[in-house]
Amino acid sequence: MINPYRLAVWVYSSDTGHIFIESRCEGQDAVALRHKQLVTAGYFEYRLPLPKCRLSSIGLTGNKVHDLHQEVSLATITYYGKDIQRLFGSARTLEGEGIFARDSRPKRLGAAVLSSPLSLSPQEIDTSVARFWWPRWLPLLLLPFAWWLSRKLTNQNSLDRESNAIGSPYSLLAVAVLSLITAMAVIARTDVSVHPDELSHVASAHYYFDHWLKPKIGALETLDTHMTNRFGVAYLTSTDPVYLFAGKFAVVTWPVFQNDVVALRMFNVALFGMLSFLLISGTNLRLALIPFFLTPQAWYAFSYFNGDALPLFLSTLAIVAFLRLTKSDPTSLGPVYAKHAAIAAIWAGCLAGLILLSKPNYWPVLGVIVLLLVAKAKCLKNLDFALLSLGWILSLFGVFFFLDNWSGVPAIIKLIPLSAGLILLLWFGGALFRNIIQKHWRDLQWFRLVAAVLLGLSAVVGIKMIDETLVNPPPFSAERAKALTTIIEHSAAAPFKPSSLQNQQTAKTYKLRDQGTGLIEMLSEENWFMWSFNSFLGVYGYMNIGPAKYFSYMLGCMFLIAALAILMMAGHSSEKNSGLQVQFSLLVGVITVIAASIGFSWIYDFEPQGRYLLAILPILGGGLVAAGPIVTKSQGLLIIILPAFLLAAMSFLLIGLQGIPKIPGLY
Repeated sequence: MINPYRLAVWVYSSDTGHIFIESRCEGQDAVALRHKQLVTAGYFEYRLPLPKCRLSSIGLTGNKVHDLHQEVSLATITYYGKDIQRLFGSARTLEGEGIFARDSRPKRLGAAVLSSPLSLSPQEIDTSVARFWWPRWLPLLLLPFAWWLSRKLTNQNSLDRESNAIGSPYSLLAVAVLSLITAMAVIARTDVSVHPDELSHVASAHYYFDHWLKPKIGALETLDTHMTNRFGVAYLTSTDPVYLFAGKFAVVTWPVFQNDVVALRMFNVALFGMLSFLLISGTNLRLALIPFFLTPQAWYAFSYFNGDALPLFLSTLAIVAFLRLTKSDPTSLGPVYAKHAAIAAIWAGCLAGLILLSKPNYWPVLGVIVLLLVAKAKCLKNLDFALLSLGWILSLFGVFFFLDNWSGVPAIIKLIPLSAGLILLLWFGGALFRNIIQKHWRDLQWFRLVAAVLLGLSAVVGIKMIDETLVNPPPFSAERAKALTTIIEHSAAAPFKPSSLQNQQTAKTYKLRDQGTGLIEMLSEENWFMWSFNSFLGVYGYMNIGPAKYFSYMLGCMFLIAALAILMMAGHSSEKNSGLQVQFSLLVGVITVIAASIGFSWIYDFEPQGRYLLAILPILGGGLVAAGPIVTKSQGLLIIILPAFLLAAMSFLLIGLQGIPKIPGLY
């Protein structure tokens, strides 16, 4: 089995050349392993192989070539990519932040010049000992899934020819996107964070390489995770399950990728790969994925390790799973009220539970699912549904209006929009509840499905809450907030500490509302909408790699045209008189996602990034799934999607892939 121990060295070389490593084992006079490593001109990290034994010494030498300057600034021994012993140099700082935002590479001050050999002395490192054990047969657990998937892909008799004919282009688009994101995952640099906060996410996943349970907030072994970014935030303190899942995936697939960052990226690539394969076998998922072909920012989210890809994946599956639970889903392969209906409902509930545990900006997808189910079931008249939707939008506006310090309006007046929205929500929400009870109180099958959904949701959330509360206060409790504040106060840079407001040392973009910046002022003077929309259409790296303005305008126009077409098609829902309600559901979801992103920029830190708007895509996909046959038979939508996809592919290939810093030797 490939040795997971590596010697990670930061090497500066004035030109292309080689470095040589000689490793010796205790009790042996001969060299145990010699390795010749090509190095590229510049300053990069290289991970060199080590023998399986108790190490006694490691020697590094450079090319003895005239005018070739080589030096080593940092050398560490890593295990599955995790640093376990520093042999030379000073530790890195803020390594989770990008080289473009700030240079997070080790300082070259005090570097050792390789004109003479550099001798390193490991202390009690036995590279033949596994620090945590993994059964080699673990990947075999995927065989049942592979068997199920093969049956799904071969059982196409129930799909009509017309549906397959229309679906084939979308299948090809999915495969093309999968190829592009795989290329990005493999070639982008892994020694510095060239993608937004990637190495901060990686540090959180590292903890789960050899753990299963949640760490105590502020535990000594997690302190380095907090020090990877200026906010002092460790993502593993959240309830997000992606770090556990991806961490285990990275260890299992180490023999294939031999790089912890690449393996974590490939977890996200695998998620999109699953969507692509399921798209081929199911019409519903095909419809839900159509909006993903409109913006390369969604592809970018799957090409590096982050906290967005998993909830985006889950949201897409949840849209399909819940809408298949309706009594008459025209795009399903058969009646859902069959013997597997309860299992399907439990599966849908599990997806909802995982979304609730993930990033909050994907929670609106669950609200849209509820609205779409209400619309398809015709539980409210169109006017009542519109007023219910208006109540939610008014409530959102009312919250912002009430929190705005610069509105200059008395508090009693500021409460009017919020109060009006809550009245509409309570009135028509109550009417909805009464209508559901009157319609289904004798429907035993309906209650069984609801119970099955709640069972799946409760099981997932319950298990996670047990993990969360074993050694920590419950989520959202005052005790947990206090513990997080304490560790962030210790770890964050001075302008981003919780106490920075009192000390008047707050960064210009941090907690704008608390600094007295009004909401309208932020949206207008800071160009929030422009930055968010442009990056939603495809901006790479730390928002420093992007297309020219005219290209962004073209992408934006094509996206808006396609989104409008999707909205119009959603209005032709297969359920009689429910099309208008489906359209209202989509609009409510889109507005809520935008409002959540605005709130984050205003209340926490000014970050108008398009990835916070990606939840819009599964919401639009839900409209297509609700519309049903009209989409599968529509050549018009395909004519709109194809040019938008071509522009998106040009952006990703010619701007993203070309501009992103690459692993040494890959050009």
